[in-house]
Formats: sequence, C-alpha cells, structure tokens
Amino acid sequence: MFTLFIGAFRKTFTGSPGSGGKGDAREQEELRKHVSAHVNAARGPGDRSCREMGNVVREIIADMEDAERIIAEYGLSPHPEGGWFREFHCSGRMLERLPGYPGPRAALTAIWFCLGRGDFSAFHRLRSEEAWIHLAGGPIELVLLRQGAAHRLRIARVEDGGPPGAVVPAETFQAARPLGDYGFSACLVAPGFDFRDFELPSRERLLEEFPGETDVIRSLTR
Repeated sequence: MFTLFIGAFRKTFTGSPGSGGKGDAREQEELRKHVSAHVNAARGPGDRSCREMGNVVREIIADMEDAERIIAEYGLSPHPEGGWFREFHCSGRMLERLPGYPGPRAALTAIWFCLGRGDFSAFHRLRSEEAWIHLAGGPIELVLLRQGAAHRLRIARVEDGGPPGAVVPAETFQAARPLGDYGFSACLVAPGFDFRDFELPSRERLLEEFPGETDVIRSLTR
C-alpha cells in the first residue's frame, strides 16, 4: 500500500511526462491535504510505515519545490527537446570558416538546463561537443547512441558518487533523464550552439538506424 501511494503521489504531483513537472493545481492541493492527514497520523507510536511515508513525501515535496523554484528564479523556458532552459552566456568571440559548419559560430555558449521527474531530453544531435556539469538535484543519466549501440553515462553531485560532469562528442545522438525528482545542470557547447546545428530525429529513423536499442529509443523519443 505504501509503494502504491507513493507512486500515485509522484504521478499526480509531478504531472505527466513532458509537462515540465507541473500537475493540475486543484489535484495537487487535494493531494497535499491527503498527504498532510497521513503525515499527522505518522506521529502515533509504532506506525513505522506511516512514518516512512511521511519522510518520503516530505522529501518529494521539497525536491519538486526546489525544481519549480529553479525554473522560476532562473527564468527557464521549455526546450524543444524537453526540459527547461535559458542561455546565460554567448561568447563575443566568433569563429570563422569552421570545417563542417555553414557559417561563423560563437566560440562558446552555455545554458542552465532543468529536468523534472517524468520529463526527459529526447534524442537529439548537435554539430558541436557538449559538456554537461551537474549543479543540483539527483543524478542525471545521459544516453548516447553511437557505433550501433546505446552507451550510458551518469552525472551526479560529488556526495552522490559523481562524477559531476561528462562530455558528449560532436555529431552524437544524446538523450537525458533525471534519476531523482529533478536534475539541474549547466550545458556548455563549443563551437557555440546554433539551432541550425540542432537535429531532433524521428523515432522511426532512430529505430531503423539502431535496431538493437528499441526500448531506450521508444522511452526517450516523443
């Protein structure tokens, strides 16, 4: 019963996949009241399951409120691949005549990027390298499609075992998802990001190109 309740809580409070972690306000308020009643009940002696439920629910609420605060305070907007982002740096130094690029690019761009529970960054590909730096929240799993197979990387806080960063090679299909209630990172692209260098392939194309990775492709495409 405890497990079922926590699963229902997460689903209602965090919203459906791709919703950016925002559920229906009325449902959230009703669930908060329901949770509050159970947490109050946990004060009684000997009810370890209720105590455990209360602790877990408090952690979930705190984590989701942290994610919503980050989205609001950093002025993040929905990203086409999923998640929330805002560019906070674009280098004034321009690189000219780059092989493989159709025009000049900024030397470096950097964004804040946040993923809530149930959300994911769908498989996409950049012309440039991208470095992910973990900043807050739970671990983030990066899934790379290359050389005919999926390769998984994990970034996390040092206290959660790290490592706090990873680099995605240029021209590599990548996707990401939080392994906790949310994950907040900085993503640095060099040469700098330009939507002309951004590719969001269809699920069908990826299934054809990587036939042995059906499950992960279906779970990380829309």
